[in-house]
Amino acid sequence: MTVSFEYQIQEIIHNNDFFEELTTNPKNNDELISFLREKATTTAIIDAYTVWETNAKDLIFQCLKENRFQLVTDDFIRKYATDIFSENGMIKEAFSNSIQKSLRLNKTYISKEVICSSNNLNYKSLLKILNRVFPTLKHETFDNFLRSCKDLINSTDSLTNLGIAKQEAPFVVDGFLQLIVSERNSISHSHSFEHFFNYDQRVALINFINQLLLSLKDFLSNQLINDKIEQNIQHSELEITQIIKCNSTTEDNAIITLNFKNYAGNSNPQNSVFYLKINDGEKTDKKQSFFYKAIKIKEIRNINRNKCRVFPKNGKRSLSFTCNHMIKTNKIYHLIEVSQMTCDSSSIVIEEMLDNTKN
Repeated sequence: MTVSFEYQIQEIIHNNDFFEELTTNPKNNDELISFLREKATTTAIIDAYTVWETNAKDLIFQCLKENRFQLVTDDFIRKYATDIFSENGMIKEAFSNSIQKSLRLNKTYISKEVICSSNNLNYKSLLKILNRVFPTLKHETFDNFLRSCKDLINSTDSLTNLGIAKQEAPFVVDGFLQLIVSERNSISHSHSFEHFFNYDQRVALINFINQLLLSLKDFLSNQLINDKIEQNIQHSELEITQIIKCNSTTEDNAIITLNFKNYAGNSNPQNSVFYLKINDGEKTDKKQSFFYKAIKIKEIRNINRNKCRVFPKNGKRSLSFTCNHMIKTNKIYHLIEVSQMTCDSSSIVIEEMLDNTKN
């Protein structure tokens, strides 16, 4: 997914620092300082929510667009169609236009305007949009994934420690997101806000939105891998017998030993894609909850440490690879090999907006 929001987050932080510098200027009178503090709060909330809604929808839309052959299944089409009847007239009209265009051009046209429709992007609305893209997704699966995102949970702990009270909700992430949504609505609709946030609280709120977007991005990648593995019967799960070297950074190589006992996959790794299946607990845990990370194989060596290009039917090989995940010796890993899928997705068109003046 090509969506990048880091620069926008840095802009909000920069603006927040700018307002804080103005408020600490001893030349300013009390009235001006009060105005600047209010402006700092409203600006941070409006900007943080805008970055959240815009980029969350862009991430989900790009996920669908880039993986349309995999995701546009019968379940997806049924969900896409039936969901519309609970939406407003504008969304129903956009859906009607997409159907007309699909019939006229003999292609399946799916509109971002329909897929990502929501009034306010609170937690409930986010789950609704995710369910349009992943119709079989259970809400507790997403909840549990976010609970495993340590940086995100740390950001909610920081908000609590700074005295910010979340809205009533069954899940802490839901509660703090609803707080931001509610504050944004108050500012936008009544030009007032319910809570004044000091500098540290504003920083913590901005960091929460950043971590939530990063977690959503990771979840979409993980869900794509999980769906791909479940849909593709041509995959192998290989035993990792030893972790020889952990990666010190996500760009550094890690090295593992694999046991190719009765191996039935592709002998040439160029014909497959590979993922690490990672247990979210320690080796001593009995947890059976897994997530996946893509890896890129850099080098293969046989038992004599000589470089080679293929996998054996039996025996051991060591793999050197890079992965956007820190490998640790106390975790449980398996290597998943999935055969490359070739497909023609030209009959499926995912588009930003419907334009009736074209085609």
